Amino acid sequence: LTVSNIVRTCLFEENSANWYGAGIRMSSTTPTLVEGCRFYRNAGLSEAYRCSSTITFNGAGRGWVGDCRFEENRVRVNCHGNVIIEGNGTFVFARCAFLRNTLVSNSDRTYHSAGLMVMNGNTLIRDSLFEANLCSVDQSSTEARAWGSVYCGTGGNTTFLNTTFRNNSAAATGTGNAFCGTFASIGT
Repeated sequence: LTVSNIVRTCLFEENSANWYGAGIRMSSTTPTLVEGCRFYRNAGLSEAYRCSSTITFNGAGRGWVGDCRFEENRVRVNCHGNVIIEGNGTFVFARCAFLRNTLVSNSDRTYHSAGLMVMNGNTLIRDSLFEANLCSVDQSSTEARAWGSVYCGTGGNTTFLNTTFRNNSAAATGTGNAFCGTFASIGT
């Protein structure tokens, strides 16, 4: 495998975005390697639903994210999640830690996640840790909505292997029809 996009041992700290990723946005068919990076206190702040605080993959390529830390990142308003995968490619997260990330919103969007938001493609998460992530949404829609502190899926295929989930929480307030938990899934 030839990798054309390489991001290695970098720090993404206190960046913000109003559209797509505050840290990295990849929209290509070219393989991408993100390794040994730390994403710390980044923010997705938008009314745009594709907004993320760390990484957005929305191409048809392949992505490998290894040995990375996602800490205290936050998304609010209509953003979907800290990491968004909406491409039709194959994506792997290995030996990553997702620690104290938050999503707090009063959005009427269909789905949100404080960790991973997977909308398409094939995603593997292995040998990773999700700890103390929070997803809290207040909404009043009568349509089904889903939120997850670790994962929310609306399509594609996602597999978790040898991964630890500790002290994550999800909550929904308001009068809406909500499904929330560590994992949430809606759609096909």
